[in-house]
Amino acid sequence: MCVRRGLVRFAADRSGGIAMIMALAVPGLAILSLGVIELMHVTKDRDRLQAMADSAALSAAGQMRLAVNHQVLDRAVAMALANDQGLTAALDRPTVRFIDSPTGPAGVEVTLRATRPSFFGNLLPPGGFKLKAVARAQQLGRTPLCVLSLSKSGADNLYLPNGSIIARACLVQSNNELRMGGSSLIDAASIQIVKAIKGTAPTNSGTGAQVLDDPLASMFATSAAGPCQHTKDAKVDDDDEVIEVQPGVHCRKFDIEDGTLRFMPGVHHLKNGELQLKKGAKVIGENVTLVIWKGLKIDFSDGKVPLLDLTGSQGGAGEAGFWAGFALAVDPARGGDLTLNFNEIRRLEGVVYAPNTRLIVPGGIQSTEITPWTVVVTRELRIDGGRRLQINADYASSSVPVPNGVGNKASGGSPVHLTH
Repeated sequence: MCVRRGLVRFAADRSGGIAMIMALAVPGLAILSLGVIELMHVTKDRDRLQAMADSAALSAAGQMRLAVNHQVLDRAVAMALANDQGLTAALDRPTVRFIDSPTGPAGVEVTLRATRPSFFGNLLPPGGFKLKAVARAQQLGRTPLCVLSLSKSGADNLYLPNGSIIARACLVQSNNELRMGGSSLIDAASIQIVKAIKGTAPTNSGTGAQVLDDPLASMFATSAAGPCQHTKDAKVDDDDEVIEVQPGVHCRKFDIEDGTLRFMPGVHHLKNGELQLKKGAKVIGENVTLVIWKGLKIDFSDGKVPLLDLTGSQGGAGEAGFWAGFALAVDPARGGDLTLNFNEIRRLEGVVYAPNTRLIVPGGIQSTEITPWTVVVTRELRIDGGRRLQINADYASSSVPVPNGVGNKASGGSPVHLTH
């Protein structure tokens, strides 16, 4: 009887019930809270991954105005890998490909995958959270870009006081103004100016164009000069003498008075020191890229130099592949002016890229001289003294890859947009 009454009292006893309920509920609430926090981080990572894919696709599609080759895809991969700030998930190697069309590559697709560990030792979900982002960017137009003046401020960003641009197969654009002298000429498939045209407007020109971003902005974002490799000064003062310069990082003075400075095939980083070119100097090179960094002094104070003759890198392993198609590239940290004070610019076959420098091309050997160039992307461009630039000449027999993506051999063109 006593046992029975004791059991009834125990069953009816409610003391400690809240503590028991809380003991059962707290772990569930903790798991729920952890799950909410985890999903917030997953969402943040997914958004960041999509932003990375969008940026890489837009940059690569923009570069198709200048080249359609595997280096464009390689640079997109490098850009995505270097742009993972804020991403807490582990990023796999990006997958990048051209988007095909009946007329050839029309854009770029970037696919990014990443894995974020989940709580409970990756049991929920099994193996962690698998994230994926796909971005597709395509060209909006078909006229390939071959001259771009990048600056959006100031005046006379594209200025021809007395000079000519012949670019019949491609687009010439100023992100600000165009100023034409009385005897100047631009003969191009299309001339797009964002603001005003001063002087007589060329045929096929118009204002109110969309600003074009720098299609090569990622080049220096993933490149650095590295430590000095060549430090011994080089001097030439005999007209018959030729000094052959091996590729690498140069931190020295070149003093060329009479004779020839021949850059051998490869990429030459002119990191610091001085490039002093005097009245008898000649600068030549085939299958080379000259990268001019901020610390280099360039001296033309002795007067106009006889000859510049360069063809860009044909590609290959390492840096040669990265800079394929570039003849001359200028560090974005280098401002001011760069005057190509050469009497004869026989060839600049490849991209000339000076994103924060005003490029000045003064007159040459005669007013009828035609200098074959390929692509010019610069902060500002001035052509004077009757110089005539033949932009994007037909290099059908050339092994420099950039012309395969520009001019009469191009497959893509004007502004780009996301299509995903």
